Amino acid sequence: DDFLTLISHEFKTPLTVIGSAIQALELYCGQGLSDKARRYISIIKQNSLRQLRLVSNLLDITRGTADQIRFYKKNIDIVSVTRLLTDSVKIYAAQKNLQLSFDTNIGSKVLFIDEEKYERVVLNILSNAIKFTPKGKNIRVNLFYEEGYVNISVRDEGVGIPKEKLDVIFERFGQVDNSLSRQAEGSGIGLYLVKMFVEKMGGQISVASIPFEGTTFLIRLPELPVESSVNDNECDELDNKRIISMMNIEFSDIYL
Repeated sequence: DDFLTLISHEFKTPLTVIGSAIQALELYCGQGLSDKARRYISIIKQNSLRQLRLVSNLLDITRGTADQIRFYKKNIDIVSVTRLLTDSVKIYAAQKNLQLSFDTNIGSKVLFIDEEKYERVVLNILSNAIKFTPKGKNIRVNLFYEEGYVNISVRDEGVGIPKEKLDVIFERFGQVDNSLSRQAEGSGIGLYLVKMFVEKMGGQISVASIPFEGTTFLIRLPELPVESSVNDNECDELDNKRIISMMNIEFSDIYL
């Protein structure tokens, strides 16, 4: 853990400089760049974000192991936020000719949770669904209330996960190491963090899958009493910008 913390910080500094240089190029030289140069800058930007995602996840793992991850809970409309997240990533689904839909049986439901952590959880699961679902298939997000829990399911029609690997995917650095995952093999830490965040918020996460037919992730969050002192139920402009920023990082390893 000490090594991961040290190496992650060492990587984060040059990645920040690279990101700033890319922004400067786009701001001051964007109009004069050729299409070829813009394409190369886009490749640099995407892979820098991909490395930043890895570094951030490694830092969160070490913080989680030391029980130092802070949760900033507030009242949020879970229905509104989940719909916004689904709509935000439709641009990625469309580029792969995937049909991404959102459905719910409740108009609104306010939960007292960490909004940023919840957004990271949903974006990670959606990015996996898009990565491993073939073109022309469907991804369905369904939110429903049942027995004191808000349930969020994400079902895809992708390559699926073998039965013996279902528990492995939530382990630290766990991977589905076979031909099904070669098209988008990752570090094996995203779902470990997802499980950690969900459980820290008092919830549960499970997965069901049939190889070559699809996978369904189910998140269950308890309906805890809301805090009357906090009244920030709406998604303001700052929230939208944060979602876009997180989405760019979370989806950086999707090559279309």
